[in-house]
Amino acid sequence: MKTALITILLCAGLGASWLATSQTDGSLEAKSAASPTASPANDSTTGYNRLIVKFKEETAAKTDQTAGGQVDPQTRINTFNARGGMQVLGQKAVTLSYLKSVSEQAHVVQTDQPLSRAEMKALTQQLAQDARVEYAEIDEKVFAHFAPNDPGYVASQWAWKSSGSNAGATNTDSAWNKSTGGQPVSGAGVVVAVLDTGYVTHADLTANLLLTGYDFVSADTLPYSPFSTANDGNGRDSDAADPGNWNTNTGNGCSVSDSGWHGTRVAGIVSAVGNNSTGMIGIAYGAKVLPVRVLGVCGGYVSDIAAGMRWAAGILSISGVFNPNVAKILNLSLGSSGTCLSTFQDAVNDVRAAGSIVVASTGNDGSITTISQPANCQGVIAVTAHMLTGDSPSFANDGPGTTISAPGVSIYGTLNSGTTTPVASPGGDTYVAANGTSFAAPMVSGVAALLLQIKPTMGINELTSRLVDSVRAFPSGTYCFNKTSCGAGMLDADAATALVLADTAPTTTATANKTDPVARSTLVTLTGTATAGANGTGISTVGWTQVSGPTVTLSGANTSTATFTTPATSDTVGMTFRFQATSISSGSSSSMVSINMVSAPNPVTSSGGGGGGGSLDWADITALLFMALTGLALRRLPATQKQGR
Repeated sequence: MKTALITILLCAGLGASWLATSQTDGSLEAKSAASPTASPANDSTTGYNRLIVKFKEETAAKTDQTAGGQVDPQTRINTFNARGGMQVLGQKAVTLSYLKSVSEQAHVVQTDQPLSRAEMKALTQQLAQDARVEYAEIDEKVFAHFAPNDPGYVASQWAWKSSGSNAGATNTDSAWNKSTGGQPVSGAGVVVAVLDTGYVTHADLTANLLLTGYDFVSADTLPYSPFSTANDGNGRDSDAADPGNWNTNTGNGCSVSDSGWHGTRVAGIVSAVGNNSTGMIGIAYGAKVLPVRVLGVCGGYVSDIAAGMRWAAGILSISGVFNPNVAKILNLSLGSSGTCLSTFQDAVNDVRAAGSIVVASTGNDGSITTISQPANCQGVIAVTAHMLTGDSPSFANDGPGTTISAPGVSIYGTLNSGTTTPVASPGGDTYVAANGTSFAAPMVSGVAALLLQIKPTMGINELTSRLVDSVRAFPSGTYCFNKTSCGAGMLDADAATALVLADTAPTTTATANKTDPVARSTLVTLTGTATAGANGTGISTVGWTQVSGPTVTLSGANTSTATFTTPATSDTVGMTFRFQATSISSGSSSSMVSINMVSAPNPVTSSGGGGGGGSLDWADITALLFMALTGLALRRLPATQKQGR
């Protein structure tokens, strides 16, 4: 009886599926406790050639005056051109010339060649070190404040706006008012692959869709009909259009439902066309979305998703043809229960090796201990969801491996009015506000596109660091406050873009030689890497700390490599460790790695009263039932809003 009762209490509600599904289900409640679309710009080659130099007043009064008594700024500027010009990052010799004055001491100077932002930043730092110079800075281009004229933005897109109005918002409106390479920050020139149900044409989205996507939904095998999942009469082909995923067959393990147009909703969050007086605006309204169809009726096969990931990243050919629009960001708003399958992990590893990141939703099962796959694979940016208040909705999974939280409640997206097959655009064009971690993930993917526009050469580790290091803390009193299981914090587009534009803070990565599942009494090695920002200073300190799980002793905690031995027994199986690096003068960066051990709970001792053989008496049974019911009661606050599809 003891074994049976404990099994019932611990395993109720758990399950697994061989199909990955979109993550938009579950009831909603808080957990307890004027610019046109920018044209593509590549900041590594486009440029900057103007800077402002202010000389110290006492220097200007004593030197380089003409017969008329006026200071000659060109003479001062020419002193910097001695010895063949100024060396920039040890690679270029740059000559400066006077352009115009800002004030008596401040002058605009131009370079004889265009420089990247990093090069120009390095040049200003060199000039600022001169004893005669008070400061030097880039002569930035400033734009009129961008206020989108999309009607849905004002009425329905709270998550895009200032956190001053809603604590959980992303401050994306402020990020749009920054510039890079002479263009507004909009995600221009970046490709985001949306691996989902495909797309339907929509007047507010199609201009930003790359219709060179692919349909990876393959033929089914018995006992299913050949194309019951694909629902388009064929298997893999070059048409990523969504034929609809309505379901009337209760025998396939899925509920009866209308078509959800999930991929179109996700794509609109990433890159709905902006400032077109229509509908909504995407987070990265200047980016392009590559639709990769991997889900159909009742989900999709892991094998199809893994193939679609490799193709999107440009490392798999289909019929001898590689993806002509390689995506540096892969959005997977899908998943299933269980630990990360080797097929998923291999695909993630290959995609990362090719230089693309994987952003995945954590799932909507209401778990506070585990997240779904592929979000729980190593190297994935795993996104949970939060509400307007910054609190965590009851449906959102969180647990070890969660990277970051983004808005996932009442998220506006593009939709089609068809209940089965799509209704042609524009007649079928519509919009919907819905809930789910499925809609939090594309928030992160959109911000990642903004960052890659600013610095296209950014690697996946740097990109991840910038997203993580720029988060805002969860509000005090919310479920996720001071909980690492919810990730580093809440997504902040404005802070993230500022970090990349400055490029002074370090970046970090954290890995472990064993992650899931790890045997008991096993030696685990943690390895951290730290890299100084391109415009920053060297690394000052590094170190490891444990942030959750049964306490262990870390050897080498103040170095890049630390070790520990997993406990022989413990009440929990999850552990999380943080690696942090601090630069000499330009801030810090941290990354976390999670370890999942095999189960080995502390033994439960019987009360002895004649039960024999470890049996439970009524006191034991009452205590276990009380613990189970208390856990359910404490896990959620009362419902505040109904969950949408």
